[in-house]
Amino acid sequence: MGQQQLLLLVLGIVIVGLAVVVGLQAFERNQEQAAGDAMVNDALRMISDSQVWALKPKLHGGGQGAYTGLTLDAIGYSTGGNAYYEGYNARFAIAVSSPTQIAITFCNKAQSAGGTAVVTGIDEANITMDAAALEGGRMDASDCPS
Repeated sequence: MGQQQLLLLVLGIVIVGLAVVVGLQAFERNQEQAAGDAMVNDALRMISDSQVWALKPKLHGGGQGAYTGLTLDAIGYSTGGNAYYEGYNARFAIAVSSPTQIAITFCNKAQSAGGTAVVTGIDEANITMDAAALEGGRMDASDCPS
């Protein structure tokens, strides 16, 4: 094999190697983004379930227009005796601040991204979510539900 052929072979191997590395990095970034989106989607579903629970009459196991007495188990998220719900995408905790306000804290399995959603009513306009959750911001592990 000539020197030129060996050079082309090495060059081809280097190009293929670089393409594989770039592809793996792009896949990893996409996977992180998808996991963050799923985490926020789960939090929004939990907010919706909480609002539905608050609207139900007490006779039907709801809050009669208030969040007082709301727990994760009450809205169908089994905690297994913990103060949090361990979902596929993240860990969630709910805190009732007042009869009209709740806060849902969540973070991913690596405890590196998450946030808090505050709900102050039963309309979409009453939901605020911090930017760290929406942008996959970094969290301290102590901020995660435990």
